[in-house]
Amino acid sequence: MSRVVIIGAGIVGAAIAERVAVAGLDVLVVDGGLPGATAASFGWINASYYLNDAHFRLRADGLRAWRELTARLDLPVTWQGTLSWGQGDIVAEERALRELGYPVERLGADEIATLETSLRNVPDAALRFPGEAAADPAGTTRLLLAAACDAGARIVYGQQVRSILAGDGHVVGVETEAGLIPADEVILAAGGGSAGLLAPLGLELPMQRAPGDLLVTRPASPMLGHILLVPEEVRQAPDG
Repeated sequence: MSRVVIIGAGIVGAAIAERVAVAGLDVLVVDGGLPGATAASFGWINASYYLNDAHFRLRADGLRAWRELTARLDLPVTWQGTLSWGQGDIVAEERALRELGYPVERLGADEIATLETSLRNVPDAALRFPGEAAADPAGTTRLLLAAACDAGARIVYGQQVRSILAGDGHVVGVETEAGLIPADEVILAAGGGSAGLLAPLGLELPMQRAPGDLLVTRPASPMLGHILLVPEEVRQAPDG
Protein backbone atom coordinates (compact mmCIF):
# COMPACT_ATOMS: atom_id res chain seq x y z
CA MET A 1 0.00 0.00 0.00
CA SER A 2 1.33 3.44 -0.93
CA ARG A 3 2.28 5.67 2.00
CA VAL A 4 1.18 9.28 1.71
CA VAL A 5 2.82 11.83 3.98
CA ILE A 6 0.93 15.10 4.40
CA ILE A 7 2.93 18.03 5.72
CA GLY A 8 0.68 20.26 7.80
CA ALA A 9 -2.34 19.58 10.02
CA GLY A 10 -4.25 22.77 9.31
CA ILE A 11 -7.64 22.75 7.62
CA VAL A 12 -6.19 21.98 4.17
CA GLY A 13 -4.02 19.12 5.41
CA ALA A 14 -6.90 17.78 7.52
CA ALA A 15 -9.34 17.79 4.60
CA ILE A 16 -6.84 16.03 2.35
CA ALA A 17 -6.02 13.49 5.06
CA GLU A 18 -9.69 12.60 5.52
CA ARG A 19 -10.28 12.15 1.80
CA VAL A 20 -7.10 10.13 1.17
CA ALA A 21 -7.57 7.92 4.24
CA VAL A 22 -11.17 7.15 3.26
CA ALA A 23 -9.82 6.14 -0.16
CA GLY A 24 -7.85 3.41 1.63
CA LEU A 25 -4.27 4.69 1.46
CA ASP A 26 -1.70 4.66 4.27
CA VAL A 27 -1.76 8.27 5.52
CA LEU A 28 0.63 9.98 7.92
CA VAL A 29 0.16 13.64 8.80
CA VAL A 30 3.23 15.45 10.11
CA ASP A 31 2.84 18.83 11.80
CA GLY A 32 5.44 21.03 13.44
CA GLY A 33 2.95 22.42 15.94
CA LEU A 34 3.50 26.09 15.10
CA PRO A 35 0.41 28.37 14.81
CA GLY A 36 -0.66 28.64 11.20
CA ALA A 37 -3.22 30.31 8.99
CA THR A 38 -6.10 28.08 10.09
CA ALA A 39 -6.21 29.49 13.62
CA ALA A 40 -6.31 33.02 12.22
CA SER A 41 -8.95 32.40 9.55
CA PHE A 42 -12.29 34.22 9.51
CA GLY A 43 -13.93 31.08 8.13
CA TRP A 44 -16.10 32.69 5.44
CA ILE A 45 -17.14 30.22 2.71
CA ASN A 46 -18.14 32.17 -0.38
CA ALA A 47 -17.74 32.83 -4.08
CA SER A 48 -19.06 36.40 -4.13
CA TYR A 49 -15.53 37.73 -3.70
CA TYR A 50 -13.39 36.89 -6.74
CA LEU A 51 -10.67 38.34 -8.97
CA ASN A 52 -11.71 36.99 -12.39
CA ASP A 53 -13.91 34.34 -13.99
CA ALA A 54 -11.42 31.51 -13.37
CA HIS A 55 -11.09 32.48 -9.71
CA PHE A 56 -14.89 32.59 -9.42
CA ARG A 57 -15.22 29.07 -10.83
CA LEU A 58 -12.63 27.81 -8.34
CA ARG A 59 -14.49 29.38 -5.44
CA ALA A 60 -17.88 28.15 -6.70
CA ASP A 61 -16.45 24.62 -6.90
CA GLY A 62 -15.23 25.10 -3.34
CA LEU A 63 -18.74 26.00 -2.19
CA ARG A 64 -20.12 22.84 -3.78
CA ALA A 65 -17.37 20.78 -2.15
CA TRP A 66 -18.24 22.25 1.25
CA ARG A 67 -21.89 21.27 0.77
CA GLU A 68 -20.88 17.72 -0.11
CA LEU A 69 -18.53 17.56 2.88
CA THR A 70 -21.07 18.87 5.38
CA ALA A 71 -23.67 16.43 4.04
CA ARG A 72 -21.21 13.63 4.84
CA LEU A 73 -19.74 14.86 8.14
CA ASP A 74 -21.25 16.80 11.05
CA LEU A 75 -18.98 19.86 10.95
CA PRO A 76 -19.36 23.25 12.70
CA VAL A 77 -20.48 25.07 9.54
CA THR A 78 -23.48 27.43 9.49
CA TRP A 79 -25.16 28.22 6.15
CA GLN A 80 -26.36 31.66 7.22
CA GLY A 81 -25.78 33.72 4.09
CA THR A 82 -24.05 37.09 3.72
CA LEU A 83 -25.23 40.70 3.59
CA SER A 84 -22.90 43.05 1.73
CA TRP A 85 -22.90 46.81 1.25
CA GLY A 86 -20.45 49.66 0.91
CA GLN A 87 -18.30 47.78 -1.63
CA GLY A 88 -18.86 50.08 -4.62
CA ASP A 89 -21.41 49.85 -7.44
CA ILE A 90 -24.02 47.50 -6.00
CA VAL A 91 -25.99 47.33 -9.28
CA ALA A 92 -22.93 46.34 -11.31
CA GLU A 93 -21.89 43.78 -8.70
CA GLU A 94 -25.34 42.20 -8.72
CA ARG A 95 -25.41 42.08 -12.53
CA ALA A 96 -21.97 40.46 -12.74
CA LEU A 97 -22.85 37.77 -10.21
CA ARG A 98 -26.19 37.03 -11.88
CA GLU A 99 -24.40 36.60 -15.21
CA LEU A 100 -22.15 34.05 -13.51
CA GLY A 101 -25.22 32.21 -12.21
CA TYR A 102 -24.52 33.03 -8.56
CA PRO A 103 -27.48 33.28 -6.14
CA VAL A 104 -27.84 36.96 -5.19
CA GLU A 105 -30.68 39.21 -3.99
CA ARG A 106 -30.79 43.00 -3.80
CA LEU A 107 -32.55 44.22 -0.65
CA GLY A 108 -33.89 47.62 0.40
CA ALA A 109 -33.62 49.25 3.82
CA ASP A 110 -36.89 47.82 5.16
CA GLU A 111 -35.96 44.27 4.15
CA ILE A 112 -32.50 44.63 5.70
CA ALA A 113 -33.92 46.00 8.95
CA THR A 114 -36.35 43.07 9.13
CA LEU A 115 -33.57 40.52 8.65
CA GLU A 116 -31.06 42.17 10.98
CA THR A 117 -32.96 43.92 13.77
CA SER A 118 -29.79 44.82 15.73
CA LEU A 119 -28.31 47.07 13.03
CA ARG A 120 -28.01 50.63 14.27
CA ASN A 121 -27.30 52.19 10.87
CA VAL A 122 -29.34 50.41 8.19
CA PRO A 123 -28.07 50.96 4.63
CA ASP A 124 -30.38 51.99 1.80
CA ALA A 125 -29.51 48.81 -0.12
CA ALA A 126 -27.48 45.64 0.25
CA LEU A 127 -26.79 42.42 -1.59
CA ARG A 128 -27.68 39.13 0.04
CA PHE A 129 -25.86 35.93 -0.87
CA PRO A 130 -28.09 33.20 0.61
CA GLY A 131 -25.84 30.26 -0.23
CA GLU A 132 -22.80 31.34 1.77
CA ALA A 133 -21.58 29.98 5.07
CA ALA A 134 -19.12 30.31 7.91
CA ALA A 135 -17.01 27.56 9.44
CA ASP A 136 -15.29 27.30 12.79
CA PRO A 137 -11.80 26.69 11.34
CA ALA A 138 -10.24 25.07 14.41
CA GLY A 139 -13.29 22.94 15.21
CA THR A 140 -13.69 21.86 11.61
CA THR A 141 -10.02 20.89 11.44
CA ARG A 142 -10.22 18.81 14.61
CA LEU A 143 -13.24 16.89 13.33
CA LEU A 144 -11.66 16.30 9.91
CA LEU A 145 -8.52 14.93 11.55
CA ALA A 146 -10.63 12.72 13.81
CA ALA A 147 -12.49 11.38 10.77
CA ALA A 148 -9.15 10.76 9.03
CA CYS A 149 -7.90 8.80 12.06
CA ASP A 150 -11.13 6.79 12.14
CA ALA A 151 -10.30 5.82 8.54
CA GLY A 152 -6.79 4.73 9.52
CA ALA A 153 -4.67 7.87 9.24
CA ARG A 154 -1.99 8.67 11.82
CA ILE A 155 -0.84 12.11 13.01
CA VAL A 156 2.55 13.11 14.36
CA TYR A 157 2.66 16.48 16.12
CA GLY A 158 5.71 18.49 17.10
CA GLN A 159 8.02 17.26 14.34
CA GLN A 160 9.11 20.05 12.02
CA VAL A 161 9.77 18.84 8.46
CA ARG A 162 13.20 20.07 7.43
CA SER A 163 13.18 18.89 3.82
CA ILE A 164 11.45 16.77 1.20
CA LEU A 165 13.75 14.01 -0.04
CA ALA A 166 13.88 12.91 -3.66
CA GLY A 167 15.98 10.41 -5.60
CA ASP A 168 16.02 9.64 -9.33
CA GLY A 169 13.26 12.17 -9.86
CA HIS A 170 10.92 10.56 -7.31
CA VAL A 171 9.96 11.58 -3.80
CA VAL A 172 11.29 9.09 -1.25
CA GLY A 173 10.27 10.72 2.01
CA VAL A 174 10.67 13.69 4.34
CA GLU A 175 13.42 14.56 6.78
CA THR A 176 12.15 15.68 10.19
CA GLU A 177 13.84 16.67 13.43
CA ALA A 178 13.42 13.04 14.52
CA GLY A 179 14.79 11.53 11.31
CA LEU A 180 13.65 10.16 7.95
CA ILE A 181 10.04 9.23 7.24
CA PRO A 182 9.74 7.18 4.02
CA ALA A 183 6.93 8.11 1.64
CA ASP A 184 5.68 7.21 -1.82
CA GLU A 185 3.84 10.52 -2.12
CA VAL A 186 4.23 13.81 -0.24
CA ILE A 187 1.42 16.35 -0.11
CA LEU A 188 2.44 19.83 0.95
CA ALA A 189 -0.18 21.64 3.07
CA ALA A 190 2.21 23.81 5.05
CA GLY A 191 0.78 27.22 4.17
CA GLY A 192 3.44 29.92 4.27
CA GLY A 193 6.13 27.32 4.90
CA SER A 194 5.51 25.52 1.62
CA ALA A 195 7.74 27.72 -0.55
CA GLY A 196 10.78 27.09 1.63
CA LEU A 197 10.33 23.32 1.44
CA LEU A 198 10.00 23.38 -2.35
CA ALA A 199 12.91 25.72 -3.10
CA PRO A 200 15.68 23.09 -2.54
CA LEU A 201 13.93 20.89 -5.13
CA GLY A 202 14.20 23.67 -7.70
CA LEU A 203 10.49 24.49 -7.51
CA GLU A 204 9.15 27.99 -7.03
CA LEU A 205 5.78 28.53 -5.35
CA PRO A 206 4.57 32.14 -5.59
CA MET A 207 3.00 33.22 -2.30
CA GLN A 208 0.81 36.27 -1.77
CA ARG A 209 1.25 37.62 1.73
CA ALA A 210 -1.70 39.74 2.87
CA PRO A 211 -1.51 40.56 6.61
CA GLY A 212 -4.79 41.23 8.41
CA ASP A 213 -6.32 41.53 11.85
CA LEU A 214 -8.77 39.07 13.40
CA LEU A 215 -10.61 40.49 16.42
CA VAL A 216 -12.72 38.28 18.71
CA THR A 217 -15.12 39.86 21.21
CA ARG A 218 -16.52 38.51 24.42
CA PRO A 219 -19.64 36.37 23.83
CA ALA A 220 -22.83 38.38 23.29
CA SER A 221 -26.48 37.48 23.08
CA PRO A 222 -27.71 36.55 19.57
CA MET A 223 -27.75 39.65 17.37
CA LEU A 224 -26.54 38.74 13.88
CA GLY A 225 -28.22 36.28 11.54
CA HIS A 226 -25.88 36.82 8.58
CA ILE A 227 -22.22 37.30 7.85
CA LEU A 228 -21.75 41.03 7.20
CA LEU A 229 -19.37 42.52 4.64
CA VAL A 230 -19.39 46.25 5.38
CA PRO A 231 -16.52 46.32 4.09
CA GLU A 232 -15.00 44.63 7.15
CA GLU A 233 -16.05 41.01 7.60
CA VAL A 234 -18.17 40.51 10.71
CA ARG A 235 -19.97 37.42 11.97
CA GLN A 236 -21.29 36.05 15.22
CA ALA A 237 -20.05 32.61 16.21
CA PRO A 238 -22.58 30.07 17.53
CA ASP A 239 -21.22 30.60 21.08
CA GLY A 240 -21.88 34.34 20.83
